[in-house]
Parts: sequence; C-alpha cells; structure tokens
Amino acid sequence: MNLFGLNFCVMKVFQNNMGKKSEPVITKCKANENWTKVTFKPDLEKFKMTYLEEDVVALMKKRVLDMAGCLGKTVKVELNGTVIRFKSFKDYAELFLKCAEKSKPTPLPRFVGVEICG
Repeated sequence: MNLFGLNFCVMKVFQNNMGKKSEPVITKCKANENWTKVTFKPDLEKFKMTYLEEDVVALMKKRVLDMAGCLGKTVKVELNGTVIRFKSFKDYAELFLKCAEKSKPTPLPRFVGVEICG
C-alpha cells in the first residue's frame, strides 16, 4: 500500500466480533475523494437482545453529534444519509445549553473567559 500516494481506498470487513476479518480491498479513488465510511451491525444475539432499545440508539446518535461538534466544518459527518454540521464547537455546545435551558427556569451560567489560578 502506498501511503504517500495521491489517493487510494481501503475496505476491510470485520465479522464475528472481530474474530474474522477479510483481506483489505484497495481500489483507486478519485482525486477529490477523501473519506472514511463506518457501518455497524451489532451482535444482538450476543447480548441476548432482539433489537436496539431507544436509549442505546440515542446514545449512538449522540456520539455522532459529538464527533461532528468536535470536528466542526473540517469534516463532513453523516448519520443515516443526513449531514450533521456545526460551524464551530461553540455552535455544538449551544445545542446542549439551549436544550438544558428549556428544562430549567433560571438560565445556565455562561463563561466567556477562563482564568486559571495556581
């Protein structure tokens, strides 16, 4: 594999709780392609489940939001075909502050600057 090449794509499939893995398939990519796609199929039987509960799915979606918020506009993040965009980490944080303020009668404190005492 040429790590210093202009472009290449790698696809490797892990199965059976990562006990089985395929050999990587390397294909030539277009010059403007630069992405990583992650797909996930949980082993429900291993955890004696028949479906993913709402709170588990919500947590997974939250992790995708976290990733989009931390990466800002430097990386395009999609969840189930929907692009999730934040202009900045501040916009990401505002999402949670607005949500928390809806459930509290008094506004949450805002910190503009941070002073470290030592």
